Amino acid sequence: MQARSGRDEPLFTPVPRLKIRGGFGRNGTGCREFRHLQRACGETLMLVDLALEEAAEAVRDCVAEIREENKAPPAEREGLVGWVEDWHQQHGASPRVTKVIVDAMSRHLAHLRATGTSPRTLTGVCADLNAAGHLVVMYGTLKADRIMEQFAEPPFRFEFERKFTDSPALVARYDRNLDGFARFLRERGELSNEDG
Repeated sequence: MQARSGRDEPLFTPVPRLKIRGGFGRNGTGCREFRHLQRACGETLMLVDLALEEAAEAVRDCVAEIREENKAPPAEREGLVGWVEDWHQQHGASPRVTKVIVDAMSRHLAHLRATGTSPRTLTGVCADLNAAGHLVVMYGTLKADRIMEQFAEPPFRFEFERKFTDSPALVARYDRNLDGFARFLRERGELSNEDG
C-alpha cells in the first residue's frame, strides 16, 4: 500500500508497540489511520471478485440500507430509546424532557461514530452520558426549553463521584466526555457560548 501511494512519508502514524490483544485482534495496530482504513474497507471488500453489474447492485443495496437506517430517529439508531423509559421509571422524570436529553446525546454519539471514534471510547462516552443523564433528572431543574443548560459543564461532578465511582481516572474521563458533549452542543447552537 505504501509503494502504491507514491508517497515518501509513512501512511500510518508510527506507534511504539503493536497491540497484540484486545481492540483489533492479534494483528491490529494502535494507530488512528489504521482504524479509519479498517472501517472504510469493510463494505469495499465485499465487492472483490464480483462482476461490475453485481458490484454496482451490491453498492446500491448498501446505500439503500444506509438511507433506511438514517430515516430512524437518532435515539433509535444509537440504541438509546430505553433511556427515556428508564429515567422516567427510576426518577419520575417527564418523558418530554428526557427525550430532549436523549436526542442530543444520540446525535453526539452518532457524530463521534462518524468521525471514527473507536468502539471502546464510544462505550465510555455512552456510560458517562447515561450517568450524567441520571444525575440531571435526579437533581437538575427540568424545563424542556432550558434543560441543555445543565450540560454547560460536567453536571453534578461531586454526585457522580459519590454515586458512580471514586476512581480518579473514571472521574477524569467523565469530565472529558461531558466537556466534549458541551462542545458539541455549542457548535450546533444548542448551548450558549457564554455558559462555559
